[in-house]
Amino acid sequence: MAAKRGIRNEFHAYAKSLARIKQDVRKIAEVATSQASTEDRLDDVVPRLKRILERIVYGCLEIQIPVYGKTVSMRRWQNKKASELVKMVNPRFYPSPNPDRGKPYIKIAPSVRDTDALTQEQWLTAWDFVNRIQHVQNPASSRSKPDPRKALDDALKWTQRAINLLSHHTVITTDTAFFGKVTMHPLDPNQNVQVAVLERVTSWSTSHNFSDGTTVKLRRQDNGEWRDIEDPHEGALALQRLHGIYTPRGFQPRADAS
Repeated sequence: MAAKRGIRNEFHAYAKSLARIKQDVRKIAEVATSQASTEDRLDDVVPRLKRILERIVYGCLEIQIPVYGKTVSMRRWQNKKASELVKMVNPRFYPSPNPDRGKPYIKIAPSVRDTDALTQEQWLTAWDFVNRIQHVQNPASSRSKPDPRKALDDALKWTQRAINLLSHHTVITTDTAFFGKVTMHPLDPNQNVQVAVLERVTSWSTSHNFSDGTTVKLRRQDNGEWRDIEDPHEGALALQRLHGIYTPRGFQPRADAS
């Protein structure tokens, strides 16, 4: 039971949100290559892209929730538009893409570079795009309709940027002792999203002494010369261990947890 008391509910909620995003991405990929008309495909893709954008923001706020307290935050969400909520997201809590860990788990817009990940600023542009398309699709709208082929291409590009952001990324909570490394396509065939959470077990310091007598120090190279860093404002180290794995199904504590 001790391991259960250590569960970080915000990471479990985050994993479930990412799984829902992945479902919409999979459907968008299917629609993009279907034989339906361009107009019908656009009608199907745009609301799914809108849900993906919403869930990115909600996921950030779920991770950031301890700033406000869960109950207060949920009430705030109910009374605000997503375009307002994204401005509440502290940039520290926006996903930080890790392209070095692997390529995007799916490619639906080949022209978009793997490193072109959706930024917090671009989110607003993508949000304006989907709302503009939905507005002109309304039969009562007086606005001229966009070229459906270009609009569909743009929608797939925005989706790809979201995929590039989320495929491999890092998230942190307000409790800086924990952070998650996210993989949207883990090797485990039974999982479709995995959040590996690491826990900081030491304070931040420029050096650490181990029980076996060894020491690790933070060093910096200046003009070809290596020197030990003494001032923690220049940098610091902390030791970490695996807290556990979060998936949409639940939590798997580290093997030695009790």
